[in-house]
Amino acid sequence: MIQEKLSKRPFSNTGNIGSVLALSTPFVLYWYVLFKYSLNIPFLSDDYSAVLRFLNRFVLASGFHEKSGLLFEQYGEHRIFFNRIVELAQYKIYGRVNFIQLIILGNIGWALSVYVIFREFRDSGLKIGYFIPVMFITFNFVRWDQITWAMSSIQSYYGIFFPLASLYVLTKRPGPAGLACSLFLVAISIFTSGSGFILAPIVLLVLVSRKRYSELLVSFMVLALLFGVYFYFLNYVKPSFTPPIKGNPWRLALYSLANLGNTFMGTYMQFEMGKSLVNSNNLNPGYNIMKSVYEAAISGMLFVISFAYLGVKGLYKRNGGFIFWSVVWIILIGLELAVGRSGNGYQTALISRYSVFSALLLSFLYIAGMDFLKENKKALKKFAVVCSIFSILLYMVTSPMGLWLIKWRYNVLENRPFIYASPADIQTLVESEKLGIYQMPAGQQ
Repeated sequence: MIQEKLSKRPFSNTGNIGSVLALSTPFVLYWYVLFKYSLNIPFLSDDYSAVLRFLNRFVLASGFHEKSGLLFEQYGEHRIFFNRIVELAQYKIYGRVNFIQLIILGNIGWALSVYVIFREFRDSGLKIGYFIPVMFITFNFVRWDQITWAMSSIQSYYGIFFPLASLYVLTKRPGPAGLACSLFLVAISIFTSGSGFILAPIVLLVLVSRKRYSELLVSFMVLALLFGVYFYFLNYVKPSFTPPIKGNPWRLALYSLANLGNTFMGTYMQFEMGKSLVNSNNLNPGYNIMKSVYEAAISGMLFVISFAYLGVKGLYKRNGGFIFWSVVWIILIGLELAVGRSGNGYQTALISRYSVFSALLLSFLYIAGMDFLKENKKALKKFAVVCSIFSILLYMVTSPMGLWLIKWRYNVLENRPFIYASPADIQTLVESEKLGIYQMPAGQQ
């Protein structure tokens, strides 16, 4: 009996302290850097407008109708209701805004996303030591600009967690309670990031594929209601800054594939783009952006081909189909970004914060491959060792670039906190200080 209980302990199957250290190293380093290089200073206009200006207006607003309207108010192409609830909760609890706390809360959303992936990993019956590649891929510093950016980290990371959690519950917990929870998470996702809408048709497809026809009509009605509220009742207006779609389907395909392959070949471009900020936005004249775009697109194409192969082999039927439908969601996100951002140029497919989707895709493909190989212990171990070595090498090559940029931005903001602030942002800051909503740290006013 004792031996049976011991065998169920999470780490007993690894039989290796080295595996535990390898699993924890990227996680510990990630949070150490996060705490060390986060500042209680707003970064770019998003922190000024989406955090400080919102709270200024909320405090001065009168009546429930006006205050609730601010919570659901459109921000660009999104409605960042969840961001505003988090910001408002912090203000009500502590009496003022602290950007370090918001950054931490945002990154907890990423940790929760990785936890959902881990749950799927354990559902596959794989030993915990085999999770090493996922940890080195997901806690990489290549997403440097988002890690210590309050508004962006909350919106982006919870905009990933809620869809993944929704799909996990939908595929693993059939029945009215599971469906209700999944649809609730879809609603929160939609009012966190506009990309949450991509989840809606996937939910319906999951129900059809699982022959859960009795739940299909209810789900369709709930999703239709959410669409109606978002676009009609709340009066959605297309942002004037939305760039036009340029080119043909080839352009959209190249952009989306480059985004999906960003974990690999986009890193150097991100580093060069980051360094250009140091040099007054002047890129290295010898650097060829399109070369990185094509290289990333090739990686993305290999990912998509791998997914198609696993799909033909029955990935959509394994473990409830969570990985299959999650990857479908990620691929559709890549297409959405192509439609909405390709007008700004191919290089935007490779910006740092978008690489999160490539990291998710690579992690899911790895777990799916392991799941298919688990009956062949020898092949399983070889595949795990190769992927572990590759992920660690990728981490060693790319993370120092991201860490350099995190340190650089920390030093810039610490010494010149208003470098990215517009006159309107400064006015917002002054009003926040008068209202007691935020106070710039001493010595940095």
